[in-house]
Amino acid sequence: WGADMIVIGTLGRGPIRRVLRGSVDAAVMRNCAVPVLPVKPRVPRSGQLAANRRPLEMA
Repeated sequence: WGADMIVIGTLGRGPIRRVLRGSVDAAVMRNCAVPVLPVKPRVPRSGQLAANRRPLEMA
């Protein structure tokens, strides 16, 4: 492919979940011959977004 770097999205799971279910981004970083830049999402996942809105709706 000839890539100089790989940029990969990551969900930022906790260490226990990562050990139990594995992590594609971690496997890529361990096994890749070029630098890998993991990027966390800027927008919270849908469950977190809904939980963050509840206090505002009650105010």
